[in-house]
Amino acid sequence: MRLGIIGGLGPATSCAFCLNVNNRVRKLTDCQPDIVLENLPISTSAERNIIHGNLGFEHCRLLMQAVERLNRNEVDFIVIPCNTVHVFINELRENSHVPILSIIEECAKECQLRGFRKVGLLGSTKTVNEKLHDTELEKCGIQLITLNEKNQEKVSEILIKIIHNKATEADEAFLIGVIDVLRTNGAEAVILGCTELGSFIRKSSLPLLDTLSIFEDETVNLLTNKKKTI
Repeated sequence: MRLGIIGGLGPATSCAFCLNVNNRVRKLTDCQPDIVLENLPISTSAERNIIHGNLGFEHCRLLMQAVERLNRNEVDFIVIPCNTVHVFINELRENSHVPILSIIEECAKECQLRGFRKVGLLGSTKTVNEKLHDTELEKCGIQLITLNEKNQEKVSEILIKIIHNKATEADEAFLIGVIDVLRTNGAEAVILGCTELGSFIRKSSLPLLDTLSIFEDETVNLLTNKKKTI
């Protein structure tokens, strides 16, 4: 089975995702998986726009072109280890002959599996405003709790700093603090709705649902035939 990965939307994270999948599959099967990695040639300004919610033609065009190339390379399925750009998931699926796994859908399944009824969300402004997680969680009967506008903007600023390796201990402390706010507002767990967050937040007053880790698990399951269909 050949996996197609669309990366570059946080290059360190997408490369780590690729390496982790490779190592886990190799350990389970004694053979490296067949992986094609597309690293999007995205500008710094476009990267910043993703975090702040200003996605437009450039982002969609680059994603569509990557999907087309992966289809030509005859991958069996495609993954995009980035929450925010899943705003384009329907358009990308319509233009792909092979399945595209959704990090949003897999996270909702994990929340349901673990029995959570109310979960908080830390993610980019675009992810929050587009209600990407809300829709899938509602299908599972789960309520999503988000931050106020001021805290949300601060989270987005920190995400940019994490991507460029400029985040500080004070930034981590702020994120830990807003997790406490989400707990006070009724959250039973918190979705790390940006793939950069899992390696940055080292402690929490609530269980953390790392979307990147969840997505990695599902990808490995498919590659090792633990799950037969998407």
